[in-house]
Amino acid sequence: MVQNCLSIVIPCFRNDVGLEKTLESISRQNAFGRPMEIIVINDGASPDVSRVAKNYGCNSVELNPARGSYFARNQGLECAKGAIVLFLDDSMSLDAGWIAKALLEIAECDYLCGNVKISAVDFSKAAHVHQHYNGFNIPALFQNHHAGGAGALMVRRQVFEHLGGFDQRLLSGGDMEFGNRVYASGLRQKFLFSPVIWHEVKDLKSLLRQQLRIERGWNQLTTFYPQRFLYRNPTSNIKTFSRAVGFIFPPSRSVFRQTYPELHKAKRVNLVLLLWTL
Repeated sequence: MVQNCLSIVIPCFRNDVGLEKTLESISRQNAFGRPMEIIVINDGASPDVSRVAKNYGCNSVELNPARGSYFARNQGLECAKGAIVLFLDDSMSLDAGWIAKALLEIAECDYLCGNVKISAVDFSKAAHVHQHYNGFNIPALFQNHHAGGAGALMVRRQVFEHLGGFDQRLLSGGDMEFGNRVYASGLRQKFLFSPVIWHEVKDLKSLLRQQLRIERGWNQLTTFYPQRFLYRNPTSNIKTFSRAVGFIFPPSRSVFRQTYPELHKAKRVNLVLLLWTL
């Protein structure tokens, strides 16, 4: 372990364009002269991802076949040399000064989660509207579950040495389980409200896949950790299915107006509701 080094771990599943966006954003950050290493975990061994990682001078680890994001993060952690590890996702852009501010904050804690928001929202598209109002409510996640998203997380390496890594059995919710574990151990946690990390908006197909993965992850959490997550137990596969499928149906006009008050007089509201089901 190199005491003064910052290790940045980025799992990437066949998204070379999104990876390049994240790496370009990191290249503009200031780490107070602290040495940085960037480790890209090429989940699925995409040649394009390897090319982008090489162009930016990153260490690249190929996983073939793909093993999932939490396995990839654990692999990155094994390769990391730094005393502080920053986990980011692809398709992210960091506000100017984010790493510098985060390094100041981590000096006073063991676990620091960043604030993530959606960028470039097109209000004529239903998936964009949904993510703008419902996606990445990280402050609530931190307040209610003592966790942040694994794609914007800075942690002291000694925390992993003490508690272990992410539960790589989970399809989703591994960030919540890890944060919950950190909190239960009495380690110091902080939330960084500003600067912000911006995540690229997803299309409707990707958003639906994400929602299904989240529901499956909740089922796994209640199965593997019933003492900690039983309050969210769906009790049946039918309820899980209905929640996931219900996501693709449009809300009623009245619900839409209450949820999105800025749009209730927009001419495209009916079009947005129609697109919601496409």
